[in-house]
Amino acid sequence: MLVRAGLLGGAILPFALWLAWPALGFPWYYDDFHLIRAFSRSELHQAFTGPWDVDDLEFRSYRPFMTLFNHLRGSWLGEDVWMHRVLGVALCALCVAVACLLMTELGLGIGPAIGAGLLTVAAASNTANLIWITDSAHALSAAFVLAGGLVVLVPRFRWFHGLVLYATALAGMLVREDIAVLFSLVALAALTTANRMTPLSSRNDGAALPSLRALALSRLLVVIACLTAAIVTYFALQRAMVPRQGMSVEAAGGLVHLYWTLLPGGTDTAPIVLGQLAVFVAALLGLPFIHRRNRTAFVVVILLFAGVLLACLPGLLTQRMNLLLVPTLFYAFFLAACCQVLGARVAVRWGLAVVWAGWLALCIHQSRIVQEAAHPLSLDNIQHTVEFIHGEYRVRGARIPAVRQTEGERYLARFGISSMADSARFATLRDEALRQGIRTPAAGVPFVPRMSFIYGYCDPAAGQPGPPGDFQLAARKPCWASSE
Repeated sequence: MLVRAGLLGGAILPFALWLAWPALGFPWYYDDFHLIRAFSRSELHQAFTGPWDVDDLEFRSYRPFMTLFNHLRGSWLGEDVWMHRVLGVALCALCVAVACLLMTELGLGIGPAIGAGLLTVAAASNTANLIWITDSAHALSAAFVLAGGLVVLVPRFRWFHGLVLYATALAGMLVREDIAVLFSLVALAALTTANRMTPLSSRNDGAALPSLRALALSRLLVVIACLTAAIVTYFALQRAMVPRQGMSVEAAGGLVHLYWTLLPGGTDTAPIVLGQLAVFVAALLGLPFIHRRNRTAFVVVILLFAGVLLACLPGLLTQRMNLLLVPTLFYAFFLAACCQVLGARVAVRWGLAVVWAGWLALCIHQSRIVQEAAHPLSLDNIQHTVEFIHGEYRVRGARIPAVRQTEGERYLARFGISSMADSARFATLRDEALRQGIRTPAAGVPFVPRMSFIYGYCDPAAGQPGPPGDFQLAARKPCWASSE
């Protein structure tokens, strides 16, 4: 296992750093301004006894470990955005590598596992986990859960292993509660490991042993009980610490997340969309062949796709591209498992490798485009900085470190925005950029990013460039400007 872990880490971490390299030095972006900092003792106490955001500007939930994590890195790394992003990239690479290691325990080959890991890291939706400093909390919560998954792999699962699994699962939810959708991968690892387990007692007394099926069921039930206990504990804490906040459920929201997950290379042009959907359809068409060839592999493949569907459920409450780390992981594993079984012949295997490499190249290209949204000259970045330094969030009480506030003021002064009264200057910058059609940072002037995390730059009705507005879901996709 150590050799496989080294191979996976050695492939995924350098790739993630290379992919994010152009954006590592970008300035603070959006809610990084007030969330990543050293908190006072009273603020930390508030985070452990109430909503995680002590400024009460973000979604109200119980996430004390997220605030603690932000405090620790804010205290240790200070204003060094480069080191903050390197830490985030390392966390993302770590959780993806551990997930791939778990999949190798389920029978996925090291090559397909590395391919799935690289595809997950390079997915356009994963860009936020690489360069949006606050979003590295997604990877931290996943790392806690996956650490519990490693415990499940032990040959003899004892009661204290269950306690460790419970603790790591609860810790992950105390960072972000939506990481519970990753518990299904841990349960799947438990089922597969139990089937291969040979109890040490069989070499001692030769006593009659329960069947492997009974052992598998026993281990799986214990793991499910531990994970269920973590969920129950978390929501009991949530109910006690944070007043209930009404949320609307959008029935089609899960389908929105599924649509984005099936398109890790982006959704901005018809050829790209059709090409990615063709890969998905080809994988589905290969399922009957997989079933005839290897029924165990067929069950694993089906369970992995079920994991994709389960991981898309948070979309019922909110639809955001930066919430797709877990569904993208499951989808990459689903495709990699299909390729492993379908690639029994050498010629087919090489053909699949070429298709995978082309898809990975597309994801890399699209990821670099998404990174432009956080560029210092991006209108996304300018607008978000205005909101926090002079605008709405500042008025509502966002507590921003003095050094960061000063840097933000200097940054905005370059564009003629020195106070809230000058905020209208942004509209002038935007209109000029739209007229010039400048959509890359190469020109050295403010530009409309080709893709955006939060804001769109098109009119959903006419499909033409227009003023930015709230994140749109027109035609079940983000309102992004075309990259053509």
